[in-house]
Amino acid sequence: RPLSFADLHPPPTQLTLLNLWGCHNLTDDAAAQMTDLPHLRSLCVSECHRLTDRFVSGVARSLNRLLHLQLRYLRRITDESLEAVARGMPGLYSLDVSFCTRLTVEGLARFLTDKC
Repeated sequence: RPLSFADLHPPPTQLTLLNLWGCHNLTDDAAAQMTDLPHLRSLCVSECHRLTDRFVSGVARSLNRLLHLQLRYLRRITDESLEAVARGMPGLYSLDVSFCTRLTVEGLARFLTDKC
């Protein structure tokens, strides 16, 4: 069975930065396992090609204290992800959605209107 965040004992509760760039086997279910990271402020899941809006929505709910979120090359996410981030991450300082090809100009405009 694949290793999950639940297998880490004790959980890395003091972790402030988590870089999972290019973890191609990371799935949407990982968001539900990241709830015990209260000090996490920066998350990078760029080029984790299996991730969808479900992952981003889960992160926006469970890691709502993030300051930096990198979603570069997540080609399955849509404007729904931007809406979840705008609603759930009030303190977000930076968001990288470079090469997220399913995002629309309208979605980005709504995000900027909501966040700025």
